Amino acid sequence: MHLQTFELSDKLFQGFRRTIDVDIYGSLAEICQDMQVLLVSFLEHHNLCALRDMAAAKKFHIHTTTFDQLQNSLDIGPVWVCSC
Repeated sequence: MHLQTFELSDKLFQGFRRTIDVDIYGSLAEICQDMQVLLVSFLEHHNLCALRDMAAAKKFHIHTTTFDQLQNSLDIGPVWVCSC
């Protein structure tokens, strides 16, 4: 298990943070997709349907860290997941 913290860097969803096991992913794109699923689920659970729809339409990416860096390092602080 290799835990890493990811945080959204987005005007509306800034501060949404989750710690996940990077060993279960094969790419940065998969991590971004899962962060989006976690965000949408969180908003759905709290009945924030308009925000849920906005989150579902976002496209997220990571450009400050490579997948190899994530796999081969200890917790490097929050990895920023940015929106387009």
